Amino acid sequence: MAEVAERVPSETAPATRGGIRTAIKWTVTLAVLAALGGGRYMLRLRLPVVESTDDAEIDGTIVPVSARISGSNGALNLLGGN
Repeated sequence: MAEVAERVPSETAPATRGGIRTAIKWTVTLAVLAALGGGRYMLRLRLPVVESTDDAEIDGTIVPVSARISGSNGALNLLGGN
């Protein structure tokens, strides 16, 4: 019969596999952080250009408009379906 060679687990194999996984995790983490940092930088550059309407002013004449009927409403009668 043919002899079956026993495989002895290599002591460096798990370390290499784990080392590659760790390197990939760090690379992906750094890429994500770089993308977030770049996006924040681009947003920071863009925000001062966008105008806000919080302090908007108009250049024109303001004319007060009165209601067609003066006075106040004493009661409001609502019927179902109307």
